[in-house]
Amino acid sequence: MNLVGTTSFFLLTICIASYGLTGAVYAQSQETPLSVETDLPAYAENSDITVSGKVRDSSLSKQPTPLILPIVNPDGTIVGIAQENLDSSNGYSASFKAAGPLWKSGGEYVVIAKYGAQKATTTFEYTGPSISQAAPEPEPTWI
Repeated sequence: MNLVGTTSFFLLTICIASYGLTGAVYAQSQETPLSVETDLPAYAENSDITVSGKVRDSSLSKQPTPLILPIVNPDGTIVGIAQENLDSSNGYSASFKAAGPLWKSGGEYVVIAKYGAQKATTTFEYTGPSISQAAPEPEPTWI
């Protein structure tokens, strides 16, 4: 009877321990397939914007495919676009200047990273162009 009890206890212990390990077998990487970020959360007129990120698995390494980075304003207009190749660690980086006639309104701008069928987005705030205030016109003096 002691042998049956010991064997049963041993089998029960193995079953309980193996149940806790099943999640580790099927664990997946928490890294997203494609990432994109800006160096700051907000920008003003004439600011330099740096966009960077990484592709987790570049299945296209034998046939290099460029990554496309459009920036879209709140109206849906593309205000900047870049085409970048991945570096040796599957990373990328591009710089933009927040200036020009398309950067006319403030608000939330969207950066879209496209690599093959993969797509990722991030946003940043643009304060809009600075408005120079002209000096008020002097009132006419009546003589």
